[in-house]
Amino acid sequence: MRRQWGTPEEQIKKLEQELWSARYAILGLAPAAYQEILRSYYRCNDRSESYHWLDSVAEKIIETVEPLPNDKGSFFGARAYCPLCGEGTSSTYERGYALPEGLRRHLTGWGRSQMCAVTEAAHQLALDHFHDEFSAEEETQRLEQQKRKNARLRNEVLLRTGPLSELELMDETGYFGEPRNKSDWVKAESRLDELGFEMSEDERVRQYVLDAEAYGVYADPRSNKEIVFRVYRKPFPKRVSRTGVRRYSQFVIRDSWKNDISGKFHVRLEKALTEL
Repeated sequence: MRRQWGTPEEQIKKLEQELWSARYAILGLAPAAYQEILRSYYRCNDRSESYHWLDSVAEKIIETVEPLPNDKGSFFGARAYCPLCGEGTSSTYERGYALPEGLRRHLTGWGRSQMCAVTEAAHQLALDHFHDEFSAEEETQRLEQQKRKNARLRNEVLLRTGPLSELELMDETGYFGEPRNKSDWVKAESRLDELGFEMSEDERVRQYVLDAEAYGVYADPRSNKEIVFRVYRKPFPKRVSRTGVRRYSQFVIRDSWKNDISGKFHVRLEKALTEL
């Protein structure tokens, strides 16, 4: 049994240092020609460059590889063993990895491929370096952005997208397209009016609602690509579910759709109601 020493925090710190040393030692076992490539993460100047670092490393390594001769395994196309770890396919009838895609997948661990132990060690060292270099600045930027957003939340018109949803900024679309410009807002509101929605605004809070006896539909038209609809059964929930269970169903109508919008809307609404 391994002897324990120090506090749990000290033990974790020691294990982390040992892991870092082991990964750095793995890099040192790679051929000298690849050492600079594997440690090039130090030259990344910002987070955006870090996202492409591993792919760049793989490309540079692949460029140096000489394909196996036909009698050594390249019967059906160019193939080569990994120049870092020496590994190749487990197939009985082939050797190495197909060039370039097979070797690229091995070097980057893409899909179900077993990642090269050397590039995996380099990647983990790179991630640690990127965190040390960029996380403090990113946190400062995040706090500043949150400060600006809080100020806007106190002063601007906000949108309600459900009976208990948090109020959101009118140009806050997340991953669903860009915010609408003024002319697109007019078109979206016209479409909602044709579908029977009513727009109301009270104390800087706006909402677009289709109110029926058994259900209510809240519209979110902020994206320039589509209108999102959230369907709630009545009576509406009085508080947010602590279990995280979603109490609404959702569908979209895309701006690019031109024909029979009412028909498309009601087909999707009926389906959404069956899902509640």
